[in-house]
Amino acid sequence: MTGPPEQKTYLIAGATRGIGRGLVASLLQREGSVVIAGVRDPEAETARSLEGLTRGKGARLIVGYIRLQHLQSTHNITHLDVVIANAGKSQDFTPIHKLDLTATRSLFEVNTLGPLRLFQAVYPLLKPGARFLVMSSMGGSIHVALTFPFSVAAYGISKAAVNFLVAKGTPTSYFPSNTCGRCADLCCPAAQENPHLAITALHPGMVETDMAQAAIAVIGRENLTKHDGTASLISVEESVAGLVQLLEKPKEEVTGKSLDWKGGVVPW
Repeated sequence: MTGPPEQKTYLIAGATRGIGRGLVASLLQREGSVVIAGVRDPEAETARSLEGLTRGKGARLIVGYIRLQHLQSTHNITHLDVVIANAGKSQDFTPIHKLDLTATRSLFEVNTLGPLRLFQAVYPLLKPGARFLVMSSMGGSIHVALTFPFSVAAYGISKAAVNFLVAKGTPTSYFPSNTCGRCADLCCPAAQENPHLAITALHPGMVETDMAQAAIAVIGRENLTKHDGTASLISVEESVAGLVQLLEKPKEEVTGKSLDWKGGVVPW
């Protein structure tokens, strides 16, 4: 006889639209789950509408700006099992020689420093075995993005930087004698520094969201096809279905890696 399903607490940053909203909707259907939907404005209609999502038996939804003290004192949150840094920002595909530095800083602020701030903020509630996932992109893969027929310069820089924060890294290969332990520690990205956690970068696929519309406008919907002629664009539901399955994979299969929504490895 099996016992009741394990009850987990999830925090999703950037939860009002697209993939973030889809993740909240999916995880909220799990029996006994506690889902914290991080939003910029709890009074906005997109945030308030989250309350109407279907819930599994005993599931609880908390919508608001992410403040740890408030979560602990008001909602009795003592730990977080899964944190997903989903909030992100796209750009206008301007080539490097025309990049606006202010706009580029804005992308770096959201796509790179945003997940870093979130990780630092929630760290006290991440117990051994907890998972911290960053919504990255193929655009942040130097190997893959160089094959794109259009520029993702500013966006790619911000996503490549956040990938480094996730990456497992192998600092001992640079210090084989291990005589400089301090340097080795400083060179370790998040997953290497925190072996008790599962830290992963995720590529959700080319998902049909509001943010993807800029890419569709530049590339043309008719050109977004795979080699076999099938469409590259996928729905939020298809992406989320794959992403939530990754949450159940063993820690050693996901930590320090960049994975797509199907579990395939994305080269750094």
